[in-house]
Amino acid sequence: MIEFLVAEKESVRNIHKHLCSVYGSAAFNRSTVDFLIKRVMASATGKSQLHDWPCSGHPVTAVIPEMLQHGDAVVCKA
Repeated sequence: MIEFLVAEKESVRNIHKHLCSVYGSAAFNRSTVDFLIKRVMASATGKSQLHDWPCSGHPVTAVIPEMLQHGDAVVCKA
């Protein structure tokens, strides 16, 4: 629904109002709708992207060998 309304050039306010009328209290809040609209507009296809955007300086995974060794040491002490 968000993708369609973005293509129709609806405002964030109107898109949020449509979502509230359909989903009631279970609808996204306005800031989340704004975030989703930006994701749709930033994509080349005009469809929302389900994967995370790459962030410089952040590791792809939080598991590193040092963390595994530390975890093993904590478990072995117990």
